[in-house]
Order: sequence, then structure tokens, then C-alpha cells
Amino acid sequence: MRPERRRAELCPRRVTTMMGVPTHYRMMAQQRRFATTDLSSLRLLVVGGAQMPLPLLRTWHARGRLASFKVPAEIRFVDALPQASLEKVKRSALREEATR
Repeated sequence: MRPERRRAELCPRRVTTMMGVPTHYRMMAQQRRFATTDLSSLRLLVVGGAQMPLPLLRTWHARGRLASFKVPAEIRFVDALPQASLEKVKRSALREEATR
């Protein structure tokens, strides 16, 4: 999916969980409309393939549009994601882990 289209779908769909590789997040952050995109519904970013560079993480979480109480107090890096049948990511397990 193209970064601009993916970014544009965040607002109307009120996305709460998003999955991608650092390149996806970087390309979306480089879009000119990223600064005005409402990310208030976003609760969990899942990053795979490589570690998310800290500056990019800060771009997503502290770009001035999020209230300070919405900036994560903790960032966790995991070696593997929980999987359900057919090797799909088990999102319910991710949500449970996020609330611990």
C-alpha cells in the first residue's frame, strides 16, 4: 500500500493498532500531511523486520499533536510476535501484552 493512502486511511477508520516495518513508518512520516493526521485513536504500533530507530519513534509519538499523557511511558522490543493459526499475528495477545 502506498504511504499516502495508508496515512489517509488512519483518520476515518479510527485505527487503534498498526503493523509495519520501519520503512513503512518512515515513509508515512515523510508525507507532507503527516503533521496534520489525527493519530488520537492509535494505541499500538507493531514493528517487525528491524528495530524502529528512536528518532522515528519520537516522530510518531511526540510530534506535538499528542497530549503528554498519550506518549508511551514504555517501549518494548520483542524478538517474535505471538502467532495464531496459519502464522498470522495473534492481535488479542498483543493487546493483552500492551495492558500489562
